[in-house]
Amino acid sequence: MKKNITINLFGQLYNIDEDAYELLEKYQKNIRSYFSRREGGEEVADDVEHRVAELFAELKEQGVEAITIEQVESIINRIGDPQEMEEAEEGEETAPGAMPPPVYGEGTTRRFFRDPEDRMLGGVISGATKYFGGTDPLPWRILFVLAVIFTWTALGLVYLVLWALIPEARTAEERLQMRGEPVNPSTIRDEVMRGVKATQDFVANPRVQSQATGCLGIMVKVILFLVMGFVVLILGSILLTILISMITFGAAAVAGVESASWGGPFAELCEFQSQMPDVKWWIWIGLFSGLILVAIPLVGIVRAMFRKPNSEPMSVATKATFTIIWVIAFGLALFSTITGVMRAKTFTDKYNEKQRVVYHQENTRNGVFLDDSSWRYLDSEGWKVVRLSGTDEASDSFDDPLYDSDNSEDCPEVEGLHLEADEGKNLDFEIQKSLTVSPGVYKIQGMRRVDGQGITLYAVLDSSLVKTQEFEPGVFMSSEENSRILEDLVPNANIKAIERNLMQTQWMPFSMIVEVKKGGLLSYGFSTASSFRRNPLTAREFSTAYVNIMRISGTAK
Repeated sequence: MKKNITINLFGQLYNIDEDAYELLEKYQKNIRSYFSRREGGEEVADDVEHRVAELFAELKEQGVEAITIEQVESIINRIGDPQEMEEAEEGEETAPGAMPPPVYGEGTTRRFFRDPEDRMLGGVISGATKYFGGTDPLPWRILFVLAVIFTWTALGLVYLVLWALIPEARTAEERLQMRGEPVNPSTIRDEVMRGVKATQDFVANPRVQSQATGCLGIMVKVILFLVMGFVVLILGSILLTILISMITFGAAAVAGVESASWGGPFAELCEFQSQMPDVKWWIWIGLFSGLILVAIPLVGIVRAMFRKPNSEPMSVATKATFTIIWVIAFGLALFSTITGVMRAKTFTDKYNEKQRVVYHQENTRNGVFLDDSSWRYLDSEGWKVVRLSGTDEASDSFDDPLYDSDNSEDCPEVEGLHLEADEGKNLDFEIQKSLTVSPGVYKIQGMRRVDGQGITLYAVLDSSLVKTQEFEPGVFMSSEENSRILEDLVPNANIKAIERNLMQTQWMPFSMIVEVKKGGLLSYGFSTASSFRRNPLTAREFSTAYVNIMRISGTAK
């Protein structure tokens, strides 16, 4: 049995079924909405309500105890077009020769709304189909699902944005505008009646209900829910990162520059804030703006995911307010980020230059600069820098050519010498090592890397040149001689693995036999001096490591 309610129309009480009252209220709201934008429209709407009250009174006189939805539908049809009623009344009052009253034109403006009556999720695709003159959104839904599968989050984000920004067609007038149909009292009446009939059919026909939640609908909902969940996860992670950044930045501000002695990234952040106090305010603005920038869409998506079907939608004013706040936050975040990055870059450049100067001073000896690893190598191996110029700027670090990570215990990583000419300068150097030797045959061997000609390995005995070997650039080739040298340099290592690594570099082993016929001071080393080389100097980089000398025979020929 249907539920009855009692209403008051112009001082008279009437019993009416609940569904009949909903239809009547919807019709009256649409009529008032239509005429509210026209001069004298309120009077026309009042006339319609008076006419409804008169017809209700007739039904009551006929003994009707509760007005049904069928009787309300009949009353709406009997009322006809309120515009025609208004024109007829005004026609009677218009004097002969007077100007005729204005006729309300039929609005045919097409507007983009979300379609709540034919939706799988938000009604965006159905609304777009009707906006562009289509009737069946199914093919477009299939294409959209396939596109979401291939683009994953991109189209999902677009859909969510459209869902949030595009209003839903709630009134009969908006539904007519969505389909591009004329908007007048007659079409509004028909649209209201059509909506009631569609609702009755949906409730009375279980098959229609099952079709509304068919396979495609379930699939679309699952995919969009997963996309929204993925977006929520990303936005939540960003939000958490911003909150952690705000806490860290605030802690650094409270700790102050005194914390710089602690060392580490936190100390650098404290020093940064003390050195650039104006930048920290831009960072705070950027963090708060970013927080709002992420929080608003995050809340909107979560609300859309778990919103109950019968809950009240967000009002247009609220949406507009959040949109304005989001746009302002976006502008502030963009501006503060650009400003902060530019100022931070200035600070970083100055800081790096300061560090470079300190590093350069710490690693310059007698006017000669080398990176710290090269100095450690020369000091530990007893090498002497005779001459070095053209390498005043810091160069790349040395990389061990024979280090085998699979056998790190048998082949520990060592340091070496790395020289690199500055831009526009030539590499000019000489390093040597001296030791007292007895007569015999000696072998000098090690690893070297050059990118051009002009670097020579030399041996001098008591100021007399004994032998030289000029290096040529090239690629490592496996041979018995090279394998023997590698076995001497790194015993117990995986020589085959090392050889495979060397084939991808410019590192090559070298060896030079030196005959000493009488004892004396043997000096050997590497040089770019023209007195030692035959070819022009073209090399700009030189590296060496594992250099040693061994006596292989007690007598010289």
